[in-house]
Amino acid sequence: MAFCNRLKIPDTSTTRPWLRRTLALFFVALSWSAALAHAQEPVRAIKLSEAQKRVITSGGVSVDMKQLDTVNRGEVVGLVKAPISEVWPVITDCGKYEEWRDSIVDTGVVRKESDTVLVCKGTARVPFPASNRHGHFRVTNLPSTVAGIAGFTSAFKYIEGSGNLSDMFGYWLLQPYEGNEEYTVIKYVLNVDIGGWLPDFLVRWASRRVLPDTIHGVRMVVGKNRGEKLKKPTFWE
Repeated sequence: MAFCNRLKIPDTSTTRPWLRRTLALFFVALSWSAALAHAQEPVRAIKLSEAQKRVITSGGVSVDMKQLDTVNRGEVVGLVKAPISEVWPVITDCGKYEEWRDSIVDTGVVRKESDTVLVCKGTARVPFPASNRHGHFRVTNLPSTVAGIAGFTSAFKYIEGSGNLSDMFGYWLLQPYEGNEEYTVIKYVLNVDIGGWLPDFLVRWASRRVLPDTIHGVRMVVGKNRGEKLKKPTFWE
């Protein structure tokens, strides 16, 4: 790693063993933190326990929040009662996210870099006293095969200096649910670095509202496109 090469690591050959180990761990941690600031999480397979499967097949969502160093990671998995062909266009139309994601405003397409790469913008509304976060994001939309299952992936990455974030990255993964083409399972992963850990109230807010609403919002748009009149952000009932 280039960053490691620029570190001036002191000569520890004459240092006590415990101190050498401590220094080594310090420089490993420092190098890892620098790499994480410019990371892009690889797309991983959707793995659900039997309990989680019962939750999503009953119309709920599976949510997981973790705080890793300064990066706050959220993951949500849920089902949409529609084939991928109806769900994928909703995910790739990042310019219209504000129409179905209550926590995001001022969305749009800044430019198209290729048939598969867009630069999108948006502002995340955050409860007081925290301040809203905004920026531009490079989005890559591609067909994908993960764990032997064909589907689609939309990966996004914050463009450094375009807003007031330290970093943000993640992806959407869409696949047929257990071979049933009439149901699409969505995995949405979001990593955010705001320069520190999220306060507990923001973690609860993200877990209970922001992450689940990504699934509920997709369901609403798909239902609307089908001409269904939905009173709630789900059509499982």
